[in-house]
Amino acid sequence: MTLSVLEGHFLLQAFLSAIFRICGASRGPSASTELLVVARLLLQLDETAGNFDTFWMSHRHRLEQCLQLRQFEEQFKQVNALPF
Repeated sequence: MTLSVLEGHFLLQAFLSAIFRICGASRGPSASTELLVVARLLLQLDETAGNFDTFWMSHRHRLEQCLQLRQFEEQFKQVNALPF
């Protein structure tokens, strides 16, 4: 998990603890709405992190292929420059 996701879960836990400490078991509708918003944002953050990881793996693979192509081209130039 990324640091931002861990911090988000920590904040959600802190928020829940504060609500239960202040309001007891009977939370108001405002607190429930805020909890749902925070939970939804954490879910979106998880999804975004997953999408970014997938994108980065694909992009990294393409960059590695470009590097291999560049190395091949350089080696080809060196071999081609050799006198026969």
